[in-house]
Amino acid sequence: MVASVIDPKHANTIVRHLSQVAPLEGFHHVRRVQKKFLEGGLRICKYAATSKEEWEEQCKLWPTSYHPPTNNIDGITGFNEEDSRFVFNSMQVAVELAKSGHSWL
Repeated sequence: MVASVIDPKHANTIVRHLSQVAPLEGFHHVRRVQKKFLEGGLRICKYAATSKEEWEEQCKLWPTSYHPPTNNIDGITGFNEEDSRFVFNSMQVAVELAKSGHSWL
């Protein structure tokens, strides 16, 4: 979709304003500005990528943003089993203290 050819110095301000007055629901992953003029139609992905591989394929059609899923911590490295148990137990204590309304200090 091409709305207008604009001065690049004003692109950020225009995109921010458009996001407020006419948000593109479901297309937050699509970058809205491209520096070249495209003749004819173009294709963009309807859904955000769920993996880096999908994202790389999507970028062949149109530049998109990739944000890895935040609910999957399998990719986090650097903790051994003992460290993981300590972090888990510390978080359990923090949650219980928060629920009880008591302060540790």
